[in-house]
Amino acid sequence: MMDTFSLEGPKKDLSVGKNILALLPGSRSEIFYNFKVCLSVCEKINKIKPDTIFLMALSPSVSAEEVFKKSLSGDWSYELETDVSFGLLKHRDGNVIEFTRKYFGWVINNGQVILGLAGTGNEQAGGLGKPVVTFWSRERQVKQAFMRHQKKLLGEALLVVKPEPDIISDEIIKLFSDSTLREKLGMAGKELMGERGGISRIADYIINKIRNNSLKISV
Repeated sequence: MMDTFSLEGPKKDLSVGKNILALLPGSRSEIFYNFKVCLSVCEKINKIKPDTIFLMALSPSVSAEEVFKKSLSGDWSYELETDVSFGLLKHRDGNVIEFTRKYFGWVINNGQVILGLAGTGNEQAGGLGKPVVTFWSRERQVKQAFMRHQKKLLGEALLVVKPEPDIISDEIIKLFSDSTLREKLGMAGKELMGERGGISRIADYIINKIRNNSLKISV
């Protein structure tokens, strides 16, 4: 799965030295619940670290307008994507979240910490060496059993916390403040998921086996 997305993206100026949080709210019907929690977390982080950059990757299958209309409070407004494939969510306190349905890989690759409510997306972020903060709640479709399996897959790279914005934001801020911890957790996910290029290595292995007549193919 590490080879199924591109890391390329726009030439956007992401200020060096600022904290960058990448949001993956998921793609299933629970996105409405997940999205509200994500917004609360962003509001709390912005009050403590107002220079934080917020990036959000939405699934192409998600109707951004539907999600925003059902989930945004009166404090938020939105501008849908333009020809540069980025849209904006704006809070009246000045907080801004940039979102895209095109540059998933670019978003998670630039995030220092991921607030992830996705399945494959969380695992791909962990494989890029990013610590992923997530939560389980009865409001989510994801079952606790799935969360346990994902924890086994990503190890220390996946931090499962209670579904409370204060607790989630505290965990993210702690990671922002400790680059050594971020790197340690991120490396755990990277080692467990493996490097990008797996598809090519598997293909090369099969080709070499065929050339050496050591692989029999049944038709």
